[in-house]
Amino acid sequence: MAHVAVLRLRVGIVLIAIFWIPIWLIAPLVARLIGEPVASVTLTIAIIQTVIGVIGVLLAGRPTLALVRHTGWRAVPRTIWRVLWTGKLEEPPEEAGASGAA
Repeated sequence: MAHVAVLRLRVGIVLIAIFWIPIWLIAPLVARLIGEPVASVTLTIAIIQTVIGVIGVLLAGRPTLALVRHTGWRAVPRTIWRVLWTGKLEEPPEEAGASGAA
């Protein structure tokens, strides 16, 4: 059974989600408030957001690769969701009556 750093995976995915939010859309408002050109504020926001995304990929990458090696590509989304939600890698035990034939 593979060991997965749940905190690293969770923080990494949050940082990647922050990277995908189009925060640069507020650049004109921020530029007007601080008195700077819109282009420089947009560029600064884009650079900061890119750094946040790269840090997220670096944090979540290694635990995700461990999950891929353990479960295979097809089961990765389900496994990552279960690890994020429960913090455990193991499958919950199935009840004997739930999988029985009718």
